[in-house]
Amino acid sequence: MSAASPRHANVTARLIDGRALAASLRTDLARRAAALAADGVVPGLAVILVGDDPASAVYVRNKIRACEAVGIRSQAQRLPANINNAELLGRIVELNADPSIHGILVQLPLPPHIDMARVLETISVDKDVDGFHHYNVGGLVTGNTIFSPCTPFGVIKLLESEGIELVDSTCFLQDSLPQRGTLTRREPSKQEREDIAYGLEIAREIARLDLGQTIVVRGQACVAIEAMEGTDETIRRAGKLARGRLTVVKVAKPNQDMRFDVPVVGVPTIEAMKEAGATCLCITAGKTLYKVRTEIAGFVPPCDRSYVMSLSPADRFGVT
Repeated sequence: MSAASPRHANVTARLIDGRALAASLRTDLARRAAALAADGVVPGLAVILVGDDPASAVYVRNKIRACEAVGIRSQAQRLPANINNAELLGRIVELNADPSIHGILVQLPLPPHIDMARVLETISVDKDVDGFHHYNVGGLVTGNTIFSPCTPFGVIKLLESEGIELVDSTCFLQDSLPQRGTLTRREPSKQEREDIAYGLEIAREIARLDLGQTIVVRGQACVAIEAMEGTDETIRRAGKLARGRLTVVKVAKPNQDMRFDVPVVGVPTIEAMKEAGATCLCITAGKTLYKVRTEIAGFVPPCDRSYVMSLSPADRFGVT
């Protein structure tokens, strides 16, 4: 930041000493590795390098040296660039089963013919030290990772070292976080109330398992469960399977980290409901951004035909 800039004249910037923090972390890692070794467990890292990319070779060499410096046993497996998917996946499966290996790292990039997504998902989540397995990537935003992806985790450690607190991203959006109650004019039908009661327990369970956060129900039967496609596509998929009279239940995860990941319902969600013939939406009170206003793109919520309610995370919705 330029001190001469009038716009930033009253702002004081400071540099964060990443080298000093890294040295401190390595000292702590060496202590922890020595304690494990005293108990007969030597931490082991396996690094797989496919091909002869010069930059990748440097990265791997530096990682091996860093391991040696803190007492972690490491091995580098250098494989030819023309290795096929099956052979590479086989190596990973062998390392997954090796009790002396506690971490596996596949150096990226991989040759174009290699299925990178499949490679990363084949690494055991318990040994995924790069944090690239989809469980660890998704778990980063909920504080439920086994290994956090290195770059964002490094940024977090740098900020923490300076006493910088990451605040809830909704701290200035409280008006858009509906509390418990009804957000539209009509009351739900008896069938919709039954579907909400049925869907809530299932939605909360899939959220707890970090599979998804949305379920679409009709007649107390599950029509669609959210996976990787997101809420809106889940609703559209449900509409193709059982159009009309659908109830959508979207919940927050039990440990939802509102600093990084906030459930949102906006105009696209309501539009998806209209396409699918959904008439009822239930969301988690205080943990869901509800951004549906008549002034947004001229959209008018179908208040007379649809019903939106918010429930607290602990509510057990009964049928009357």
